[in-house]
Amino acid sequence: MYLRTATLMVIISLLIAQGFSYLHIAEASIDKCYSFYVLYGILVNASEINYTLFTEAPSNISIPSLFTQRSFSILSYNSMIDDSDSHYINVKAGKGVEAFAVYKVEVCVSQFSEALGIVLNALENPIFNPFTKFNDQEDSLKDDTLRPDQSVVETVVPSYEEWLRSRYGLNVSSLSKLGLAVTAAYFVYHVFFTYDPSFTPRNLDEVLKTRRGDCDDMSRVLVNLLYYYNIQAVLVTGYVYVDSFTYIIPVENTNYIYINSGPHTFVIAHIPGYGWISLDLLAGSLLWNLFIFRGYTAYSDVPQDVVREFLNIHRLINATFLTWILNEQEYKVIFNQSIECESIIRSLNTIINSKGQFSNITVNTSISSSDIKNLGRNAPLITHSKTSIPCYELTSKEVLPTITLVLIVVLISTITSLLWRRKML
Repeated sequence: MYLRTATLMVIISLLIAQGFSYLHIAEASIDKCYSFYVLYGILVNASEINYTLFTEAPSNISIPSLFTQRSFSILSYNSMIDDSDSHYINVKAGKGVEAFAVYKVEVCVSQFSEALGIVLNALENPIFNPFTKFNDQEDSLKDDTLRPDQSVVETVVPSYEEWLRSRYGLNVSSLSKLGLAVTAAYFVYHVFFTYDPSFTPRNLDEVLKTRRGDCDDMSRVLVNLLYYYNIQAVLVTGYVYVDSFTYIIPVENTNYIYINSGPHTFVIAHIPGYGWISLDLLAGSLLWNLFIFRGYTAYSDVPQDVVREFLNIHRLINATFLTWILNEQEYKVIFNQSIECESIIRSLNTIINSKGQFSNITVNTSISSSDIKNLGRNAPLITHSKTSIPCYELTSKEVLPTITLVLIVVLISTITSLLWRRKML
């Protein structure tokens, strides 16, 4: 979403020019794993309402032939965990609060060079179909194909087919499923729309009327275009990992800071004989960039009332949200070779407060890597209120929700007390 389209397309153009004569087609397999730490920090300065804020937790999720991801909650401060392993904090009107949660994420992916080569070959030759000899793979997402949005059918389909004839001299009926999916992605991301980033969600009618949108808007149109041609596809949400990349986004009275990442949505499609493949020709997720997954969905529109509620909440809460993704080595270096709660609190608080004045900050403002590496060592320790919950280190791989744990302790205590009283009687 946040990488510059022009730069990416120069890369794609150069790769296409090389012809990919070296490409060897083979069945996709999960063959490389990476470990990350995802730190979520929340600093609420003031709130006009009582509200519950959730962290955008990475999911335990697997899609055949594409990736497997496992997420473990390992540390938290001032937050609680629900049954889905997501941390949340309760914000009270008239009061501020600070909290954080840390997840360790293990992502295993198929080979990027192979997937990118397949996509670029299909973009150069949309009839390209190397997968007829492979057996189709089972997957759990096939039922997620929905009927396409009618406005997309009426507006985008004719434009895409006209562009296809003009660019390639081909009709849709001549294309392979792979070629259709890849050319549709290129058309939506780089021909039909003008890239216009916005953290505020937009509904399909607005996006189609203006022909302007960000990764989320474009991907929602693309998935509907693929539905029309009976190609199974879903929207994937999460964070594209880009080292030394910082993104700051103001929304009403709230600010979002992303370090080494940007929030992103893209489309994956199921190609018969191959399996699921990334169509992210915007930020290259699973093609040349790593991605940390929050989830996937087949539902593609954003109702207007959801947009209004989103903006209203961000007006009523004055807060800063920080999402910081580090690889394993960076995590240990920044936090002095140890996982210490106070060190994390220092770092998160310093980053948030150092960027507290947003009037002079523009999108894509960078924090230097040297500044970040010193935060854990030099930042002053913040003072917490007496009601703050202590920092919890969660060591179990499958974390027992904190609320459930408290209830179990209370229940055991109650039962013990009753049994003791009965014995005394």
